[in-house]
Amino acid sequence: MQGIHFQSRANWREQAHTLGFNVALLDNPAYWVEAINQPFCLQLSVAEIKAIAKATEEINQLALAMVAHVCTAPNSDELMEKLLVPEAFRQIIRLSWQRHDRSLYGRLDLAMSGNGIKLFELNFDTPTGLAESAVLQMAWYQAMCDGGEFKIGNIEQSDQFNFIQDNLLEALNPTLWPQASPNSLTSTSALVHFGYYRHAEEDAETVKYLYGCSQLAGLQSKLIVINDLKRSAAAGTSNTDTHEAGLCDLEGLAVQTLFKLYPWEQIFIDEERLNKNGKSLFLPLLLSNQTAFIEPVWKSLLGSKACLALLWQMYPNHPLLLETYFENDGAAAELCQRPHVRKAIFGREGANIEIVFPADGSNSEKSSGEFSDRGFIVQAYEAMPKFEDYNLLVGSWIVNDRAVGIGIRADRSKITGRKALFVPHFVA
Repeated sequence: MQGIHFQSRANWREQAHTLGFNVALLDNPAYWVEAINQPFCLQLSVAEIKAIAKATEEINQLALAMVAHVCTAPNSDELMEKLLVPEAFRQIIRLSWQRHDRSLYGRLDLAMSGNGIKLFELNFDTPTGLAESAVLQMAWYQAMCDGGEFKIGNIEQSDQFNFIQDNLLEALNPTLWPQASPNSLTSTSALVHFGYYRHAEEDAETVKYLYGCSQLAGLQSKLIVINDLKRSAAAGTSNTDTHEAGLCDLEGLAVQTLFKLYPWEQIFIDEERLNKNGKSLFLPLLLSNQTAFIEPVWKSLLGSKACLALLWQMYPNHPLLLETYFENDGAAAELCQRPHVRKAIFGREGANIEIVFPADGSNSEKSSGEFSDRGFIVQAYEAMPKFEDYNLLVGSWIVNDRAVGIGIRADRSKITGRKALFVPHFVA
């Protein structure tokens, strides 16, 4: 992976706005790399791209095998306990897996180190950064080629590893998303709601992009704010019977399939809060299949960093995995004598991560956050490749179990966090 400086396009902000991006999120503070004084892109070889794609698909298969094992093993409850899944949701997770509830997409964070490709994290429940990967960097690449500004090697023989949108359109084919209601499972005219939370601007970018893809694919879909969802009583029940209530939008339309960028672990917490008041919402919807969720509830098993410890337990010494343990496991003590990373199980965007070098604490780094109350894992430290003083993390996207493209983030910190840049790439 080679970093190369280039000149920012004078009109990149206007182009991003035309493409539907909130430019403020790209520019203030700088997130898209053209917003900095010396922007750079990354050149990868065909061999590197093939290696990333192969590793991505292999890790995805390991993850799916782990889900199958957790759902079917005699000690399934014990494994779900390790993954911090509440007892009330365990059976519905098994049912969701058994009935093959459809997943749409996911992202793997990979380091291309001197030791080969290594998995840092799985982002399989609420992955963001999709629109930047699929649209923004492709528009950059095409503009640089068309404008004659891209004078790096033989441009006629360059490319970009970016088949994300084509694969999303295929995955969002209307025939693949029947209505969730048991009385209309054969329908091909389902209405799929794409929801984001009010004021969650970064999440909104991803949801709006996926909604746009659903429209291009011909899917009957609707963009909503999740805060506006209401309960609707099922036929033959009273309006106060919350155990039978479903979801409807502001227009009163039943929510039969909902794409939500809202983590399952937070839904578990919300449901527990409802239960304390003698109410329930999500469990009845899941058990009756009254509302189908994207991502499905079985993805909760891959939605936290706890799955990294379980993956290592199932596949010790796998060349694509880093040694990882739950912090309270006995084996963690020995790992902690070596350079390692301590990660909050439910942390996001680089929060509550500590990189520790026991022999030389001067290189240690730590990030703050609000995710320190649910436990930690420890993972062997692996250095990321660098360009100048930036650490480079590869986000590899997967749709329909296929590796379909990458998005690269660069951070001066060893912890890839909210200040990271999104850096486009090309292949030559």
